[in-house]
Amino acid sequence: VYLPDGGTTDLDLNDAKGSFTIAWFNPRSGGPLQSGSIARVEGGGKRSVGTAPSDQNEDWVVLLRKAQ
Repeated sequence: VYLPDGGTTDLDLNDAKGSFTIAWFNPRSGGPLQSGSIARVEGGGKRSVGTAPSDQNEDWVVLLRKAQ
């Protein structure tokens, strides 16, 4: 999910089952994925991705991955 103005968003995971990890990528500087305020969410409802690790008013990319 690309957040051009930073902030946060909710995702509709109603039809998703299982657990998902959340990582953040800084497109301004690159580098490794980072941890934000929420590390994991469960499917089955509307879920917040939390907030970025820093510079919360700048653009960020949020990556959700199905947990193993």
